[in-house]
Amino acid sequence: MSKSEISGDPDAETLYVPPHWHDTHDEILRVVKGKLEITLGSVARVYTPEDGEVLIRKGVVHSLRSLKGVACTFYERTDPMVGASYSVLRQPKDDEKEIFFRNMFGNGKLATNLFAIALIAYQGDTIPALPGHFIWLEKFVSGY
Repeated sequence: MSKSEISGDPDAETLYVPPHWHDTHDEILRVVKGKLEITLGSVARVYTPEDGEVLIRKGVVHSLRSLKGVACTFYERTDPMVGASYSVLRQPKDDEKEIFFRNMFGNGKLATNLFAIALIAYQGDTIPALPGHFIWLEKFVSGY
């Protein structure tokens, strides 16, 4: 499980995670403070702590955006066991997700080097969503 905190200071940068999807895992988000806009497919909605967990199934294009001037804290985890038998001895991919975030924000800021971002995304099962959402093209461009 990873925790993200976004400052509500008026001068602070907002968080924006561009549209992407995951091929091997579901993603579960939970806002515990403030507000976070989550777009699932083409539907954008602002989530608050009262909304509980937000399940994003693998294959669903999604993006995240914090709101300017609104502090936000949210948790994110993965769960490859959703919809499967819990008797299967398989650990969620949370370790991989933690490594993904450590690499993406390694120096305290979002990585900006295109090669580094591509490598981090590949290792973190994060496939960018392109206009038209042609899965075969997105996988090809991403190296899957």
